Amino acid sequence: MKIPYNVRKSSFYDEIQAAVRSSENRLVSGKLVTINLKKKGGWVKKKQGVHLRRSNANEFTIEKALNNWQDWSARLRALATVLRDEGLFGKYYMAHSNGTIKVVEQR
Repeated sequence: MKIPYNVRKSSFYDEIQAAVRSSENRLVSGKLVTINLKKKGGWVKKKQGVHLRRSNANEFTIEKALNNWQDWSARLRALATVLRDEGLFGKYYMAHSNGTIKVVEQR
């Protein structure tokens, strides 16, 4: 399913961007990165496959089928947007639970 990247800056963006920038070496080497957000909440506990393509700046693809793209996690959508903006395209597994995001590049 295709999900649009955020057009407006998400309230999670700056916090996620800082964490991605400080963990970029771990991320690009295929290691798990954990991001603890100040705002708790969230529901995607199982890892989700996400594909960020350089050729598509407007949307990314998730492996899960949803009835409506708006059912996708706002935190993970913000993470996908940050990864795109940082030029970190590729396939990732993402999950979050109660304000903790986990992301790892698929190898």
